[in-house]
Amino acid sequence: QDINEFSAYAVPGSFSSYLDDNDVGLKLAAGYRFNDYFALEGSYSYLGKTKFGFSGVEGGSGYGLSVAAEASMTAHVMAVDAVGIYPLNDQLEVFAKAGLGLSCVSTEMGAVVLNNRYVGAVNDSDSDVRVFPKIGVGVEWKLDSQWAIRAEYERLFGVSKETEGSIDADYDMFSVGVKYCF
Repeated sequence: QDINEFSAYAVPGSFSSYLDDNDVGLKLAAGYRFNDYFALEGSYSYLGKTKFGFSGVEGGSGYGLSVAAEASMTAHVMAVDAVGIYPLNDQLEVFAKAGLGLSCVSTEMGAVVLNNRYVGAVNDSDSDVRVFPKIGVGVEWKLDSQWAIRAEYERLFGVSKETEGSIDADYDMFSVGVKYCF
């Protein structure tokens, strides 16, 4: 249920919420460059953990209802991308890519409700696997014939869709890495 809908039922009272979606991830990739302008890449990414929570006290019912809840989501992704490359000079090139990803998302949720009559707790976990589209852009600076530094931005659409026990999530991923060419 949407936090705004929940707050509407609990008025008057006070509620607070937080969202922590700035975790550090990891990406490993390999690919094959067919010519100066086109490549295919495969990758694995750990997207980190996203946390959401809220708590509050509802003062209108006379029961002194207190609520605390937290949810966390962890995502792993395998992807394949077609990459269009445009060399600006011998050392610098820009690229754009589009592809498909396969995500495995684990969600854990817990809530505690208490008032002057009872205490209730709920815990649940779920996992979801889905295929989703993704796009990206970036720049690559060649240090020599084998080594390069690469920076890119990727948008992953629908890594997790809102279902019972899950959170709707698109991901924005910024990465800087080192590339070695065989």
